[in-house]
Amino acid sequence: MTAMGYPASGSFDGQQQRYCQANTSQLSLFVTDQIKMACNMTGGSSGGPWIYGKDDNVYYSGYVNGVNSNVNNGTSPTEMRSPYFATWVGDAYNKYSAY
Repeated sequence: MTAMGYPASGSFDGQQQRYCQANTSQLSLFVTDQIKMACNMTGGSSGGPWIYGKDDNVYYSGYVNGVNSNVNNGTSPTEMRSPYFATWVGDAYNKYSAY
């Protein structure tokens, strides 16, 4: 998975797009509606896409499969989190995108 954003706190200034690439996993045994990945992006990157299947040689590739939502530590994060995009997200998009 590739998480993208414009982090703007800590050692980041918000002027350049940054990304993290890592495998994802369920947030915890008890929290099944969020996923996480290793990432050090800070505040300002919220809402950035998580791209699954991105080919670094192709500019537009992959599928949005999450968004930067929250981190494990606000001042020096090591983990980015996203809502889990189950199949119902794509189903909802396909149903309502024509409106």
